[in-house]
Amino acid sequence: MKLGIAVPVVNNWSGFAQSLSTWYSAKHQLRYYVIDNSVNRRSVPESWNLGCRALFATGVEAVIGAYDDVLCHEETIDRLVAFWKERQPMVATAANVRDTGITPSVFLTSAIVPPYEERNYNPDMSFFLLPRKTWEEVGAFDENFFPAYFEDNDYFTRIALAGGEMLLTTSAPMYHIGGGTQFNPPPDIRQKRDRMVSGAAFQENKEFYTTKWGCTPSWDPGVLRETAHKHPYNDPKLSISDVPLIRQPNTE
Repeated sequence: MKLGIAVPVVNNWSGFAQSLSTWYSAKHQLRYYVIDNSVNRRSVPESWNLGCRALFATGVEAVIGAYDDVLCHEETIDRLVAFWKERQPMVATAANVRDTGITPSVFLTSAIVPPYEERNYNPDMSFFLLPRKTWEEVGAFDENFFPAYFEDNDYFTRIALAGGEMLLTTSAPMYHIGGGTQFNPPPDIRQKRDRMVSGAAFQENKEFYTTKWGCTPSWDPGVLRETAHKHPYNDPKLSISDVPLIRQPNTE
């Protein structure tokens, strides 16, 4: 199987190099697409879209979206693909083991042992597999979420409304170091604030999500199917795959 890996990088080249050294597959062909955001500060959803469009154009069957500080066990990618092929979710995500107390070095060298679990809530889009079919049905990531946060909630909501599933599997563990970009922004941003994404931007994105879907963000698909608008902005003319380049409902 031909797989693409899209990864945005904001100056964290040492972290990216460490992560890249752990992205391995014994069964599948991997093609990489690196989005350099060191100068052109693309948002996370814009970066995912850029990588997905470029990689799907090369003929890959699915794209793995990855952050630049995610370490994988040597079996992680193959297990994630195997899980997706077996369960056929619209998106499959790996499971972050950072909070289990294991160290990165032990994680990378230990065997992956049962019990294996899956769940349809609280997925982790730090390392996720997006099939071409989902990209065509659900659409691109909404670039109104800038520069980051809640773009994953938005995509999860759209999948839930499509009647599909975004499933996390513990059989495909990864170690998301986390905070490498958010709490260590480039020098020009660090002069203005201590975080890559300001508190104001976080709140604006959350409010935009509520404007778009009429509910608070949730990782429970059942709750979303009951509380979210069936169409973006509650506009029947719009489908879940429509990603308007506006932050307000279309009043025309």
